[in-house]
Amino acid sequence: VSTIEIPLLWTMLYLFNDKRSALGRVSRFKGGGDYEIKLKAHHMLSIDPIVRKTQLLDMTFQQHRKWVFQQNVRLRDLNVSQHFSSDPKIRASQSVAFLSAVASLDNGLSAKHGLHMGMFINCIKNLGTERHQHYVPMCERMEIFGSFALTELSHGSNAKAMQTTATFDIATQEFVINSPSHEAYKWWIGMAGQTANYTCLMAKLIVNGKNYGLHPFLVPIRSLVDHTPLPGVHVGDMGHKPGLNGIDNGFIGFDNFRIPRENLLNFLADVLPDGTYTAEHIPANQRFALLLNPLSAGRVGIVGVCQTNLINALTIAIRYSAVRKQFGPGKEEIAVIEYQTQQYRLFPHLAAAYAIEFFRKWLSYQYAILDQQMAAKTTDKHFLNEMHALSSAAKPLAGWQGRDAIQTARECCGGHGYSGVNRIGLIRDDHDPNLTYEGENWVLIQQTEKYLLDLFNKKLSNPQKQIKTPLGTVNDWINSLEDYLKEGSTWGPQNESEVRESRFYLQAFHFRILSLLQRSMEKVSGLASQGTDLFTSFSESQVFHLHSAAKAYAEFVVVTQFLQAIQKIGGDNSELRQVLQLLCNTYALSKLELDLSTLRDRDYVSSKQANWIRKQLLDCCKQIKGEAVSLVDALAPPDELLNSPIGASDGDVYKRIFNAAISGPNAMERPDWWTITRRAAL
Repeated sequence: VSTIEIPLLWTMLYLFNDKRSALGRVSRFKGGGDYEIKLKAHHMLSIDPIVRKTQLLDMTFQQHRKWVFQQNVRLRDLNVSQHFSSDPKIRASQSVAFLSAVASLDNGLSAKHGLHMGMFINCIKNLGTERHQHYVPMCERMEIFGSFALTELSHGSNAKAMQTTATFDIATQEFVINSPSHEAYKWWIGMAGQTANYTCLMAKLIVNGKNYGLHPFLVPIRSLVDHTPLPGVHVGDMGHKPGLNGIDNGFIGFDNFRIPRENLLNFLADVLPDGTYTAEHIPANQRFALLLNPLSAGRVGIVGVCQTNLINALTIAIRYSAVRKQFGPGKEEIAVIEYQTQQYRLFPHLAAAYAIEFFRKWLSYQYAILDQQMAAKTTDKHFLNEMHALSSAAKPLAGWQGRDAIQTARECCGGHGYSGVNRIGLIRDDHDPNLTYEGENWVLIQQTEKYLLDLFNKKLSNPQKQIKTPLGTVNDWINSLEDYLKEGSTWGPQNESEVRESRFYLQAFHFRILSLLQRSMEKVSGLASQGTDLFTSFSESQVFHLHSAAKAYAEFVVVTQFLQAIQKIGGDNSELRQVLQLLCNTYALSKLELDLSTLRDRDYVSSKQANWIRKQLLDCCKQIKGEAVSLVDALAPPDELLNSPIGASDGDVYKRIFNAAISGPNAMERPDWWTITRRAAL
């Protein structure tokens, strides 16, 4: 039995910076913390009679689509956002928390609601001006249902290579939109398949024969009267996917389709009636970064969904592991959670679930600040660059962590984990798109690599100059470059217990980032000195170098945010602080253990210290065992949303599995193809 009260743990997790009672009493749905919002969403969905009767596994493809749309309308009517804080910074985090809670029921429902109520509406608010704001209430009523159209059939990550054009016709004061070829069709557009009647279209703006690059346009694609495609618009559905079928991905093509001049979302740039382009003074790269800022918000949201998938899979696996018994030292069998192999595989992921949640909350808060700066046209370009680097690493980090945790959870549940009714397979398939949409992870994280490499090069060029970034995510390690990389530099711990002290494992993270960046710089410079062009040099320095450096940086930021969150917990909550510190230590040591080869570089970490890391990681996992079930209970959705017989909170695993099996559709009926077996026998 855990020594930590679950309500206290939840409250401190989400409200550690609020002025609340030390007892952690939750003021139900009044304060404005993420916890209340998540709890309200969980409560409303779990008591919903339609949700309680829903078995997604039994639905056909179209039934699932219809159900998701119906639930989307119900979410609109429930109007949970009325409980959000009026502070934009807190509100941003609550929005992600709400969508994460919805994802516990269905990832497609969360994505669909977030794309329309979040991304599409925010494009109008943030990229448009006063002349577009009348569309917002139409969107909130879902009279207009929107999508975001950037990627094309032949291009995805390389946004600058998109081919769709919007040419200004000065005579009619319209933009003429065209897809030059089938390769230019907008592709993988969420909700374009069957739902959306509008899209925020990213197309090349052409005025008087000059190409000004990608710009956003508000474009109708289906009739608001009968939902048929508008003349000149070719829109359709992409069909069945391995997972996430609740959202209808589609394609959109244009054939001389005309929209009014005013449909250009003109916050960053405008075209006047006489054909004058108004943003010549803004550097193209800066304008492009601001234009694609909505994608950064989307990536922050994806971090929340990835964490939800991770939590749900771990909840199922850890609860099941506490009940499932196999073998034992004597006649009595023991629960599989007692085995070191089960602990080592599951508990670092449990630690990551908490670590990513603290990081996600902080990142949402920072994005809201950036959003405010953009609205006031006071954007700090250094802040923008740092946020872009962070979001470009955060999505891959959370996506990969979720992927590995879900697969591990599946395997740790043995054969029962493979049963569809126990839901881990469904979570895995629904999670999979997080690795590729809004930027394929291996490509996306290269934005972070370029940011880090540029700062590292600046420091090498002027070692005496202190580098400080707005969020300070590089300050500590980059300004200690010479100390860490000098000849004979070694790691500090003098005994085994010290490797789990934050001051020491932060040192290891500093060295890890710097060593990988130095090796990366050596690789890039070496190739360039041989006459290799810069693009190829960068590309050929990915594996074992730049990619690893960016991951190390992202993991370091997650650890630092976890530590800062723990420091904010009041002194009268020592037990809670101890448990969270244990999780933080576990997360940090697990990341170092996976990259011991880098730490052993230059003998910075000795072979003895490397073994200390391993032993302390196992010791941390052993200590978590007694708290593991309570820790997942604190994060888990209600049983009605988790919807997994082996993951139910009452632990009555075998009765639930048995009942689910015998009550399944056609479970005990003779198949209509039974006569085939008869003929085969003859």
